[in-house]
Amino acid sequence: MHPLKERQHQGFFSDCLGNSWGESSSPADAGTISNPKTAHEPFMIPGCKAVAADRIAMRPRAAAVWTWLAVGVVCGLLLGCETTSRPTVDSPSELDSLSQSEPEGTIVDWESIAGAIVRQRDDEIVVLDLRSVDTETLSPIVDRIQQLPRLTELFLPASVITTDLPGILKNCKSLTRLRIYGPSFSDDQMLTLIDFKPLQAITLQDTSVTDAGIVVLANMTNLREVSLMGTPVTDVCLTTLAKLSKLKKLRLRQTGITGDRFDPIAETAIEDLELAETEFQSVGMAAIAKMPSLSKLNLWMTKVNDAGLAEIKDDGKLTQLNLDNCEGVSNVSLPVILSLSKLKLLHIGGTSITPDRLIELSELKSLETLFITRLDADQAIASQLRSELPSLKRLEF
Repeated sequence: MHPLKERQHQGFFSDCLGNSWGESSSPADAGTISNPKTAHEPFMIPGCKAVAADRIAMRPRAAAVWTWLAVGVVCGLLLGCETTSRPTVDSPSELDSLSQSEPEGTIVDWESIAGAIVRQRDDEIVVLDLRSVDTETLSPIVDRIQQLPRLTELFLPASVITTDLPGILKNCKSLTRLRIYGPSFSDDQMLTLIDFKPLQAITLQDTSVTDAGIVVLANMTNLREVSLMGTPVTDVCLTTLAKLSKLKKLRLRQTGITGDRFDPIAETAIEDLELAETEFQSVGMAAIAKMPSLSKLNLWMTKVNDAGLAEIKDDGKLTQLNLDNCEGVSNVSLPVILSLSKLKLLHIGGTSITPDRLIELSELKSLETLFITRLDADQAIASQLRSELPSLKRLEF
């Protein structure tokens, strides 16, 4: 290379490298040029020995810089290859967190399962009723219920609960209403629900849960509804249920309730009480009369008679009273029934009240629904009641 071109070449790259590494290309800053007249003439051969010397002196430094740059590029390429070829691995703590939060197994299309009833909100399943699903179909996939984080209500046959229920529901953080059906659900399985405090409603229908298992409910302080239909509980369970300060609806149909030890329920805030198809006796009516918020009372096919019904005379809170098939209720109870001025629904079918006294029911001006079936009422009585009850919407006789 021509000496001039070589010096121009080296000088150009030396200036560039000096700028890129934070060094000034200004001759005054460099402090190597003694003749200020030649500071702007770096490429003139005559009289430019100082400039040439400066450029020559900078050659080793430029070479070193280029060497380091080359090393850096090679290392970057090697590291880049290693990064792209090696999969990213989360830390053990991150993996543990994922394994605890992510539902396991293949996603189940519950709407395609024969017998399943599904309700959705914003494309998320919020109600799942599996009572009519074949056991052989449901058993292998029951654990996939944990894939439904927005689920609020679940209807589940006990026959498919082969593991602990909390394991099946571990990711159902929105669940507030749990319905379990079938005799295979026992006191032992009931104990696994002891930490289900968010529940607001629970149904244990036709299960094997006894008074001992019901004790678990005392821990579910948010319960507003309890249904124990068909379970072998007795009056003893009322001691536990009375601890539920938010309880509003209680279903004790087809249980072992008799009314002999009914006092614990007297001070509860229950508004809706069902005792249908039990051996409930009139002795328990005194406790019912003391319930401060009771508005709906179902005594269908119980042993309540005229003496027991007299306990609720002049109750100004009752809006619904079902005395269907209470054969111990006769004409003697008519004054008691007529004293319940806020009644909107009354069922006296199958009682011992005679048809000639039925017209007296026209005094209940708030009645909207009236059942007088199996009392030999004729069309004339029905027509007269309709004409004298302005709010009546339904009458069956």
